[in-house]
Amino acid sequence: MFKHYFTIAVRNLQQQRAYSFINIVGLATGMSIALVIGLWSADELSYDKSYPEHERIAQVMQNQQQVSQIAKDYLRKLRGAEVKDADLAYTGETISSALQPFIKKGYEDVFAQTAILTYPDEQLLVTGDKSISRQGSWAEYTFPLIFGYHFVSGSAESLRDPSTALISRSTAIALYGSENAVGKTLKVNNKVPFTVGGVFADLPENTSFHDIAFFASLANQNVNWLTTNTNFADHNCRMYAKLAGKATVDQATARIKNICTPYVKNSIETYTVVPFEDVHLHYNESYGAMLGGRIGFVRLLATIGVFILLLACINFMNLSTARSEK
Repeated sequence: MFKHYFTIAVRNLQQQRAYSFINIVGLATGMSIALVIGLWSADELSYDKSYPEHERIAQVMQNQQQVSQIAKDYLRKLRGAEVKDADLAYTGETISSALQPFIKKGYEDVFAQTAILTYPDEQLLVTGDKSISRQGSWAEYTFPLIFGYHFVSGSAESLRDPSTALISRSTAIALYGSENAVGKTLKVNNKVPFTVGGVFADLPENTSFHDIAFFASLANQNVNWLTTNTNFADHNCRMYAKLAGKATVDQATARIKNICTPYVKNSIETYTVVPFEDVHLHYNESYGAMLGGRIGFVRLLATIGVFILLLACINFMNLSTARSEK
């Protein structure tokens, strides 16, 4: 029975080649485009949601409102004449490391753990006669704990040691092959020596830190300028936190909002705590606010995908109806 129907279908396709080509290719193309857009949109919507307890991870951001007339005039020109004084504020991911000593005392009710991280840089990792280029950052040992890094060997706590570094599994294979990398030594830019204290599993591509292949201990003397900084106007790192208990980002913001305000001159600065999983899609760096961002682009492409699929289906039905009349 099936063979009979199949034979009839093939004959009809051969007799109406132009009609069959237009109908099938049109529907298949529309479905393919919609599928690709759907997969991309799903990937974007799942960005930074693979971390354990991702809904409890937050990022501390800096709000800065300039008080100089020159700054106000510039921002008005950049954003439009309708901007009011109260709106002349910029929210940035870079904050001052001077906040960390304050956070570590008396804020356990809103933060279970906090960590500061420097911006990643391309570094040369050298061991023996091997050298590879990888992205790396200076970080506190609590950083991989907050984000739930899975360690193949070693541990995040080893980063307490100033001479220790953590490397990704792919980096360990590139440097040491199948050997256990923990306890091995390497030099960053062939100058600063480190001992490998842990090897963590590579992160998925749809995460903000997938390209950071190694972390060096923030306790190292080479970053004393960062850890001993007391100037709140010196914005030099990023800060991440895991919320404690049932604390919310709004409660955390209320607790730390005005910590830096008394110490900063020439501008009004405050802190805000935002869900980390929202930063990729909702943070607009050019505008300096959790407003707009990539989510608008995702919604636009998703709408286009639905429209293309709908158009392909309508075209298929119209051609089929027109053909059936004959």
